Amino acid sequence: MRRRSRFYLFTAIALNVVVFWGFSITYFAPLLSQQSAFGGDVADLPLIVHLHGLSFFLWFLLLLLQTSLIASSRYRLHRRTGIASVALVAIMAVTGFIIVTVNIHKPLQPGEPPIWILFGPAILSTLILFVVFYALAIRNRRRSDFHKRYIVVASSVVLGAAAFRVLMGILGPNLWNIPAGILLTNVFIIAGMLHDRIVDGRIHRVYWTGIIVCVSTEILFLALPHTAIGQAYLQLLAAIGAHLKFLYG
Repeated sequence: MRRRSRFYLFTAIALNVVVFWGFSITYFAPLLSQQSAFGGDVADLPLIVHLHGLSFFLWFLLLLLQTSLIASSRYRLHRRTGIASVALVAIMAVTGFIIVTVNIHKPLQPGEPPIWILFGPAILSTLILFVVFYALAIRNRRRSDFHKRYIVVASSVVLGAAAFRVLMGILGPNLWNIPAGILLTNVFIIAGMLHDRIVDGRIHRVYWTGIIVCVSTEILFLALPHTAIGQAYLQLLAAIGAHLKFLYG
């Protein structure tokens, strides 16, 4: 097995650890106990939330399978199974957009922290970045040096939902776990950059593009709700959510 293949395989394993560790706290373990970490029964969550979660978990499992196939030089099967990722990304994107906009639209209950108002735009921006970098990976599927790096960037940027849950499990409930989780996922891009530097002596431009675009976009949208433009953007998302709430269940 080649050194490069091991790096991307180990990266896929690490990404899956974060995903299943994070959601074991607020989804898998509570589902077994029928008690949500946020109160209520997990089984009572809207169907679209379960669909979004399932597509999310399957995509990361597929990522692990795909990197394993490359590591074992099973390139043809890698290309065939990669088709399934297109459907999963479509489901992740559509359900994620509905969930974010509907939750921004929903009125706050007394004493409820304004999580979606403060961080909804940033969460949505990471979903959009995921789709963009995934599309670039598909476009460059015949250029393996570009393809695998775009996949790492896409996988990293969409990991925020799991990462903040890991932080919550370690540090306890805290509103700032969310922005910290979103920003900390860039560590996987940084790891890729370090790997490039050690192995190739230079950092591939995909990683430079990824780290600059992801960090700047995340910071911008984390700050956006505190501006007049951000308030207008929130109103637009809330209006869209009002029309989509019938899909939320």
